[in-house]
Amino acid sequence: ASVLTAIRGWLDKARLLGAGSIRVNVTRDAGPVNLDVVIDTLRRAADYGQSIGVKVLIENHGGYTNSIPDMVGLVQRVDHEFCQITIDWGEFHTPGDRYETMQLAMPYVHIVSAKGYSFDPVTHRHDAYDVARLVRNAEAGGF
Repeated sequence: ASVLTAIRGWLDKARLLGAGSIRVNVTRDAGPVNLDVVIDTLRRAADYGQSIGVKVLIENHGGYTNSIPDMVGLVQRVDHEFCQITIDWGEFHTPGDRYETMQLAMPYVHIVSAKGYSFDPVTHRHDAYDVARLVRNAEAGGF
């Protein structure tokens, strides 16, 4: 079965379950991708998703979409309201500032994966990154 057929199957399952979106992986491993094929597949998946009311989301999890700027550029090139981003606060592998880079994605974000791993038991602050700042950035982006 083709990748598009598989995505459509998951979109159908999401619709049956009442979900408004699903996440798809562009690639699982780092390495070259044929962006024209990826863009065409995502656009066609988004067309189908729109016809049944389920958005297609990509997330900053491994492979090509590990880079938030690459992920944003991909969604911009797909240019479809039913192809958006899930931004995961806990996954940040792009060089640069976590907060500014994630803020770049906010105009294309449908869902925020707002998670943390290790919090100080006294201050309740996250040990690795500023969750409050990420919340403020998400709110500034429309959440």
